[in-house]
Amino acid sequence: MSLTLVRTKNRFYGVAVRPIRLMPSLVIALTGATASADPITYLDQEHLVAAYGNNVYRYVTSAVDWNAALAAASTYSWNGKTGHLVTVTSLSENDFIYAAFVGPRIAVPGADDEQATPWIALSDSVVEGTWRWQAGPELGEVAAFTNWNLGELNGSSENFAVLHWQDRGLGTGKWYDYPAAGGSGSSGGQTFVVEFEGAIEPITLADDFTYNACAQSLGGVIRLTNPGGFVPATCTYDVNGNLKGTAFASTPLTNAPGASFAASFAYRIQGGGDGLAFILQNDPRGATAAGGGGEGQGWGDEWQGSPAITPIWRIVVDTFQNSLNPSDNYIGFSKNFTQADAVVGILSPAFGFPPYDLNSGSTQYVWVDYSAATQLLAVYASATNTKPQTELFRLGGQDLTELGAQFYVGFSAGSGASTAIHDIEQFTFRSPVPDIDGDGIYDASDNCVLMANPTQLDSNADGYGNICDADLNSSGSVTAADYAILRSVLNLAAASSQTAAGADFNGSGTVTAADYAILRSKIGTAPGPSGLACAGTIPCP
Repeated sequence: MSLTLVRTKNRFYGVAVRPIRLMPSLVIALTGATASADPITYLDQEHLVAAYGNNVYRYVTSAVDWNAALAAASTYSWNGKTGHLVTVTSLSENDFIYAAFVGPRIAVPGADDEQATPWIALSDSVVEGTWRWQAGPELGEVAAFTNWNLGELNGSSENFAVLHWQDRGLGTGKWYDYPAAGGSGSSGGQTFVVEFEGAIEPITLADDFTYNACAQSLGGVIRLTNPGGFVPATCTYDVNGNLKGTAFASTPLTNAPGASFAASFAYRIQGGGDGLAFILQNDPRGATAAGGGGEGQGWGDEWQGSPAITPIWRIVVDTFQNSLNPSDNYIGFSKNFTQADAVVGILSPAFGFPPYDLNSGSTQYVWVDYSAATQLLAVYASATNTKPQTELFRLGGQDLTELGAQFYVGFSAGSGASTAIHDIEQFTFRSPVPDIDGDGIYDASDNCVLMANPTQLDSNADGYGNICDADLNSSGSVTAADYAILRSVLNLAAASSQTAAGADFNGSGTVTAADYAILRSKIGTAPGPSGLACAGTIPCP
């Protein structure tokens, strides 16, 4: 199971009530379309706390009535955010809560199935039949998304909702209406889930950074090197006549197995120099670390005037060809862990050549996605602020725990003996990143959020991956008409026609009975869900 990156160690504050006994080893058992290998990002060893999107969720093992759960939820805090009884506003959030908290506990032999069914903040106690949220930002709103089980909403005295484990033919994670005291099989009420809105905050340029050598904060921009003379006072030539600058978020991030991240930054290079680097590092000097200038770009080794920053992961934007560089216009990934391998580390094991001048003086963009589940690092680059569908390069077999128990995130640059400008104009670093289907594509970029599809195959470029888009005639819903279309291309190669390509849902290369089974499971449903904002339009993205 996985932990994740967190900025600080947080404590929970809440009420002390009787806990449910759980076995120490739990197994995530997802059902249906959401089945995958451990997509849940837990923030604790007990698997009571998990992250989804920007929010954190805590499963409270106390058995209480609904009113007590509503009150108790507001006594918990995480990362400075006050909790509330969970509001479930989408199917993906619903599936996450079931997969993270309910399913694992139902799988434990001898568990109290009834108590393991948690309260949510939904009630029709004010107006019978009008279900409104009683907590969170949705307080007072009629629930737009509901997930009632077959045969539910079946009692005028049952005015409070739970997220249940029982499958009546519609799948697990459906909602039941219960009396305030809990279900008839419970003893003392139900468990509950606390939600902390916005508790996962990305690092941005608005955060506190430590500036070293020539680096400074200038009008909301990180200026790593500059043409205005030796400003700040720490900006001086090193022993080899090079200028450099580094800037790191002042607070390190805790690193643990399962930590994934998504980063993006906008940069501008003017007047030459060697280039800049986006860095994750755990150097003993911490946020004050700075290496040599020149081709070392501020992280370089001792022969360039200062000990190298080690251990380090770096994405380099290189604009000067030295002896170990593939060109004077490339973006690459490299790393090193000792002073001895710092020079060798300059040679990037993975790189790409953008079709534009990195030293043009215009603002350009880079995105870096890392999945701990797949150990895959993917780098995207563009001269515009639209993230490309295809990465510039990717590299597997990367284990972030190589950096140790923590790391600092930031940037460096080197200008050689010139007075080039290296600016970081925008920056976002987010971790954890939600990947509910565990396919290594985080949800905001995933064209099938609930079904694993690491290739992101989307034959008609509508923003819905083939695996979750059985709507072959684009009617908005999967019907018998789509079955007729699939049947017309059954056993044909996907490459034989656009229709066959769209009907190859599982990407096997041929339309088979397996694709028919996928279509049958989707009858009556819409394509998706997709994390892409442009989903439903062609082309997307």
